[in-house]
Amino acid sequence: MSLSVDVLSIIFEDLERQNDGSLYSCIFVNREWCKASIPYLWKNPWKRVFCNIKRYKSLFKSFLMMMPQESKEFLKINGLKYLFDDESLNNDPLFNYARFCKVIDSFVINSMVIQNIKYNKNQKVPKYLTQQNYNEYLVEQEILKLLINNTSKIKCLTLIHKSHPIIFFSNSFTSLSQLNELHCNTSIDPKMFYELSQFCKNIEKLVIEGHNDENYGLVLFIEKLSNLKKVKIWEDNVFGSIAQGKCKNLGDVLVTKSSSITELDLGNSPITIPPKLLRRFQNNLTSFKFCVSYHISEEILINELVNILRNISFPNLEELIIYHDYSPPFEVVARMIETTNKKLKKFTIGTFNEFYENANLLVTVISTQCPKLEYLGIWIDDMNLMINLLNGCKNLKGLLARSYYSNEITELFKILGDHATNQLRKFQFDETWELAEDDLKNCFEIWKQKKEFSFDFYMPCYVFQEANSQREIIKKYQKLGVIGDYDMYPGARNYVEDIWE
Repeated sequence: MSLSVDVLSIIFEDLERQNDGSLYSCIFVNREWCKASIPYLWKNPWKRVFCNIKRYKSLFKSFLMMMPQESKEFLKINGLKYLFDDESLNNDPLFNYARFCKVIDSFVINSMVIQNIKYNKNQKVPKYLTQQNYNEYLVEQEILKLLINNTSKIKCLTLIHKSHPIIFFSNSFTSLSQLNELHCNTSIDPKMFYELSQFCKNIEKLVIEGHNDENYGLVLFIEKLSNLKKVKIWEDNVFGSIAQGKCKNLGDVLVTKSSSITELDLGNSPITIPPKLLRRFQNNLTSFKFCVSYHISEEILINELVNILRNISFPNLEELIIYHDYSPPFEVVARMIETTNKKLKKFTIGTFNEFYENANLLVTVISTQCPKLEYLGIWIDDMNLMINLLNGCKNLKGLLARSYYSNEITELFKILGDHATNQLRKFQFDETWELAEDDLKNCFEIWKQKKEFSFDFYMPCYVFQEANSQREIIKKYQKLGVIGDYDMYPGARNYVEDIWE
């Protein structure tokens, strides 16, 4: 009995969201499954190839094969004939894969192209470009043209600093008029934004990278948006800390959209817009993400930001993420949480300042003011307060635990075993913990005795003294049904959403 196309679509849509490789296997089941799964595989092909040279080459070859003869001849005339030396490129692809693509990422396209072009010293190029940059530009342009001319509804577009004439491609109006999400850089030619503003007016999510506050094309573009809901703005030169709250033009135009903006992300870098503008966003925000970069930001800017946060309210806030840098004083964060009308569902706080006080106050406030909390990343100081927190946050599903003291994980698991609800099944521990084999076994044995269900476990491998030995212990308890999913990742994961989303 074969599954209907509708049922297959539901399955493939779920596999596409999981992005674990299972969807790719489906194309080999039979022709029907292959035909039904290809649109989901090509909906966003970029997320499966990033920083993978082998996949870069495979995807690049697919684009060359799909290119119309006009594009192939154009590239050959401009010294890139070698790209088509592979005879298999003369074959027609099984599908017009480009028409299924709903996401265009020019950053990944650029990375993919760099891996596949060669240097030709005899090639003539414009004086203002290097030969390498010229070749990259030409190939990227033809790939973008292929995608835009074959796709009816692009939902997400990522642009880098290069200004390709995408609005002059024959199908640009049809493919970009329903654009929902744009990622861009303030260094992009203002003319590009002027052109996009003519027909990209329904964007709901805007991600802005950079510190150029004089890009009036971008300002005009934002002015013409009618339904902007989500904004992320961050500085690309973190170590230089150029912006330092000076992006006033950008901040001012975003303020004009504050009645519709519900999610504001100021990035894991120094605040780019003047802190005083935050007052204009506070009432409508459901999600607010930021950090306080004490090591690179000007003291006057930090003081202004902290004072603003101390005195504003977030009556509709459901998500508060303080990135993995020094946070504001805990009493300020506690004050912010108290203004959320007990609506907060996700909260995580990054690195603490060793001179801060009121860490226990923060846990107490969460225990009493966050009954709807589902995901929490918190520093643990007093284990006894964890009992109050678990009793006050009955909807908790995921916990990222950061420790002041590295040797109390067994005590923590005893508390979790006694007081955690059946919903709490995801645990992430960061580099502040130290675990020996006995610690790990004790934790898992406690859970085995106290609970009848498994939990997911995530921790950086360098926390362990012998990572391979600990991995074997984890696998053992996974077979026993104590552990579900687990990951011992090589580097520090800074943000709770790495695991929760």
